[in-house]
Order: sequence, then structure tokens, then C-alpha cells
Amino acid sequence: MAEVPLPTPTDNQVPSTDIRDAVYAGAMLDKVVTSTELKYTDRLGGEHYTVDGIKAEGDKVVEETRQNLIPLSRQYMTLEAAQADIANIPEGSTTYYRSPDDSALAIEVMNVGGTLQPTGRKMPSQKAVDDIAEQTQQATDWLQRIYLGQQSQTTAISDTADKSNANEAMLQRIYLAQQLLSCAVNEVSGLPDTVPVMQLDALMTISTLGGALAALDGFDPGEGDGDGDQQRLLNNLYSLSMLGGALVPLDGFDPDAISVEARETYSEQYTFPKPGNIIKLFVTSPSGIPASKGEGEYYTTATIDIDGEILNIPYSSISVQGDSSAAYAKKNLNIGLYIDDKYDDLFTLKIGDCLPHDEWVFKANWIDHTNLRNLMSYHLWERMMASRDGWPKRDIDNYYVGKTGLDEMDTRATGYPVGYPCVMYINGDFYGTGALAIGKKKENYNIPKNKAEQIMIVMGGWKSITTMYDNAQVTDSDTIEIKAPKTVSEETLGYLQTWDAFANLAQADFTQQAPEHLDTRNIVDFYLLLAAVGATDLFAGDKAKNAIFYTWDGTKWYFGPYDLDTTYGLHYNGTQISYAADSAPKTDGGTFWKKILVTYADELAARYAELRDKDIFSVNCLYDIAAGLSAKYTHELDKAEINKWPTKPSLTVTSRDQIFSWFNDRLAYLDNKFNYTR
Repeated sequence: MAEVPLPTPTDNQVPSTDIRDAVYAGAMLDKVVTSTELKYTDRLGGEHYTVDGIKAEGDKVVEETRQNLIPLSRQYMTLEAAQADIANIPEGSTTYYRSPDDSALAIEVMNVGGTLQPTGRKMPSQKAVDDIAEQTQQATDWLQRIYLGQQSQTTAISDTADKSNANEAMLQRIYLAQQLLSCAVNEVSGLPDTVPVMQLDALMTISTLGGALAALDGFDPGEGDGDGDQQRLLNNLYSLSMLGGALVPLDGFDPDAISVEARETYSEQYTFPKPGNIIKLFVTSPSGIPASKGEGEYYTTATIDIDGEILNIPYSSISVQGDSSAAYAKKNLNIGLYIDDKYDDLFTLKIGDCLPHDEWVFKANWIDHTNLRNLMSYHLWERMMASRDGWPKRDIDNYYVGKTGLDEMDTRATGYPVGYPCVMYINGDFYGTGALAIGKKKENYNIPKNKAEQIMIVMGGWKSITTMYDNAQVTDSDTIEIKAPKTVSEETLGYLQTWDAFANLAQADFTQQAPEHLDTRNIVDFYLLLAAVGATDLFAGDKAKNAIFYTWDGTKWYFGPYDLDTTYGLHYNGTQISYAADSAPKTDGGTFWKKILVTYADELAARYAELRDKDIFSVNCLYDIAAGLSAKYTHELDKAEINKWPTKPSLTVTSRDQIFSWFNDRLAYLDNKFNYTR
């Protein structure tokens, strides 16, 4: 059938009732549905997709989406090919390229500022796994052979002990090498069962053997001029010399230098065991270090190395922490842990026996160059609570009393700060030693965000513990900080009024109502801790600065320590020893604390005696804690710290000797105060 030409359409506005426009539109509809062309032009000149065109565009979107699914689904043959496609790899995202050898299937890289950098993670190949097993077996065989050779060497040297002195000097060197061999081979008995670690420790042992045998370098047994026994000995030693030369390239091999990438324990949560060594924290901050709290967060990248397990954090932040300490040259720094470049949501990090936190604090220990006072005092507080009999033991355990199901399960909140020795590097430069610790977070006290009766207060501004309702009305920054609830309602203020009424009672009524408002174990131990360590920056009379004050029901309150660096006689600015060991506790001048001393006189004396008898309040205990902390820092790190910060105020003021001597004298004073004798 002959094709009927389309009529020329009009310029009528849409919709048009002209028959010409209707015929033209009908023809275009046929084109939309049946044409293989991707686009068509309407009667007014507009261009649109046909059905095939829509399908083609949809296919493009699907393919582009598929190609960009995490981790991008782009796996490149070479690193060069991946770098060439950098425009399609978002900043901070990762991709893979094929390994150029059989050590792995693929190697992960991250887009860091437009350049692909290795993350350290690889997809292991079966060949790599098989190689480890084979090499481990080889290492075992080598060690067995070396052991047999060493036994032969021992026998040979013994046989020739009374013979010719021609080779006496050489034999002495060889005998020394043999002794070192014996020590090294004995290490093999402690090899673990896991294949990778067994291989590494075996290689370390072989390295030690190689170093010992290097003493035989250049030794020549000759060609048989000696008698039979001596010649056999020399030949055996020559063989060992050759083996030693082969092992020398392993010198310096250290299995502890091997690191692995940390993996999520749960969604957006990483966990590490309690560190056995110092934590290494590396921060890259394009803007440097904030000069004050007012500068807020600087966005950074960070890496945390805990005993060789590496956590790379592409989205992190640093900000200045603390009030008076913010003015120091070396800052306390908050470390924020963000999920992505929106810097809204955070992930959590758990180190050791504590609650996972989304922010950790690098404590610079500016006023205390010993790096001991803060962590040591928290450990002492921990030991005090652990020494209590029965249940509940720790202060935080009171939260779980009467609960069931999930509510009764340990959240790992501690109710006091936890920290670990740390060394920090910023932009590749040594920043200093200190501690990586958790801060004053309500979660660490099992306090929710917004329940009126569950209150957490950080004391500040030297405000009185007897005027908490008035303190809450102060609007400037030099006052208490109500960490929870977020919304301070009239109900919450009512609980503070009830506390004030109790705290200001006369002695008889105070003593009668104390069990309702105070936990005996907590208030007794808190007083004794402050008295023992001389915590002059927490309470002065009834006025408080750094203490934590919290309740789970609005009625019974608990006291917790914070910032225990102004202790053991040290002045708050670190420039002098200003608090003598025989000084009365700073709390004792306050009316509230005087009532505490009367109300709990028997409990204080009995508990002090218990802590002394259990050797918790002792120089031995304090030394044990301090030694465990100091062992994490190397002497080289100590020197680097002093070179970096030569103006630290306490360098010529305090020391371990000063701390232990002061504590010894302090205990003598408290023994007299509480009438204690062993």
C-alpha cells in the first residue's frame, strides 16, 4: 500500500483540535511505540525519547549504578588503569586492582586527594596460603637440622677440649656461638599453633641463629692436615659457618612489625583488646592543630595502631579539649570518629574493658611530665572498687540492681575514665606522649539522653555541692555542666532542690537521711581517694571543679573522680609541689564534708584500715601501677617528648621519686588521722 504523506502540522497551542495536528500526533505515537530510533520530534519542534530510547537511557543508568556500587565494582587490571579512572572513584572510596603476582588476588586502594593509596588490605590467593604452610614446614625442617648440627657441634667441641691449642682462639669464638645457638633453639619450644604466627616466630629464631653463626665468617677447615677427630670437628664447624652465612640476610627480622587491618566487630563498631604496648596515633590535619576550643573541629584523617592491628580512619576530626588546659602549648585533643565525609554520623571504638566510644581524647599531660598521675589515680580508684566484698561491687553495678533481660546485661560502662599510654604524630611529626582516654560521656555512666530523673553533672567553676539548684540557673560557662538530661525540665530542677535540702540539713537529720541520698560505699571510697592522692583540683571545702555527680533515680547520688593530674602534691599549673603530705584533706573545711565525716566516721576508719591491710593504700601498690604504665613508654620517646616540649613546667619539680615519697608520707599522715596500725 502506498504511504500517505503526513500533513504539515499547525502552530496551534496544545491541545489542538485541528485534524492535521491529530493525524501528525497519531503518526508520532506510532513512532514512539514501534520505531527503533531513540528520539522523535513533536509538531512544535520538541525532541523526546521513544520507547526504545527510554529503555536505552534506563540501561545506561542501571549500568552506571552497577559500576558504582560499593566498593565501586570497578576492579582494574593494573594500578595505572585505576588511577586513569580516578574521576569515577569518589574521594575516600576504595577499589581494587589485580595483584601483579601470586601473593594476592587483588589489592585495595583508596582515593586520597586524587591519588590512589594502598590501604594495606589484600584479597589473599590460595597460592599465598599454600606458600605459608609450605614455608612453615620448611622452617620447622631447618630448625630440626640446625638443632642436630648444634648437638654435633657440642659433642665435637667436648671431644677436642684437651687437644691442640692451634685453634684455641677460634674454638673459643665457636663455643660462644654454640652457646647462643642453644638459647635460640630453645625459643622454638614456645612456637604457637597458628600457622602464620608459627612461621614468623620460626623465622625470628632462624635470624637469631644466623647472627650467632656469623662469627664463623671466613673460617677455613683446611684439607685434612689435622688428626681425625679434630678434622671432623673442623668440617662440621665449616658447614655451620656456611649455614650461618645463608641466614645472615634475616638479621633484623621482627615478627612484631607485621600489621593487619582492623575489621568491624559489628556495624560501625571496632573493638580492640587491652593494649599490650603503647598505642600509636597518626593524624593528618591539613589545617594543623586548633589553637583554642573556639576554633571547633578540624577535619582530619587518622590511623590508630594497637599492637600491630591498624584502624584507618579516612574521616576524623580533632578539637581542643579542656578549659584551663586549653591555654597550654601542648593541647588535649578530642578525636572524633566519623563514618563519611558528611561528618554527621560517627562509628564507635572499644579499646580494652570499656564502653565503645565515638570520641576519644588524647590527654597531653602538660603539667605532669611523668605521664603517671591521671591514669595511675584512675587505676587506684579501680582497685579500690574491686576490693569491695559482695554485690554490687563497682559504683556502676548499682545501675543493674533489680533489672532483667537486656537491661541487666553489662554495657561495659565503667563510671570513671579509662585510658592507655599513647604516642601521637601529627602530619608526620612527633607531637608527643600522653594517654588515649575516654572523656566525660553520659553513656559511660549508663545515663540516657533525656530522662528527667537520670542526671549527670560535671562540676565546674568551683560551685558548691550544697547549691545545685542555683548552680543550674547560672548561664555563663564558669559553672556546672549538666550532661544529661538534654532538656533540663522543672522535674529535673526539682530533684536538685531535693538534694540541696538534704545537703543543708543539720547534722542529726543529715545522718538520718543519708542512706536515702548517698551510697555508703561510694561516698566513703570517694572521700578516701581524694584524701589519699591529695586531689586538690576536685574539691576545696564544699566547692567543686572536676568531680562527676550523677543519679539514676533523682534521689540517691554518686560521686566520681575526673582530671586527677593535680595530685600527689603537684600545683595545678605544674610549677611546684604546693600541697604538703601532712596537710588536711581539702574537703574537710566544707560544712557538707564535715557532716560526712561525722555520719560515716566508723565506715571511713574501717574502710581505710581494709585498704591498708589489702595493700591497696600502699607504696607497693602505687609502684606496681606506675611501673605497668611507664613500661609502655620507651626512653627514646621520653627524650623526644622533652626535646619537643622543653618548657613543660614539671620537669624539675616532680618525678617518680617525688610521687612515691609524697605518698609514703601521706599514708603516715592518714594512718594517724584514722588511728590505723598494722
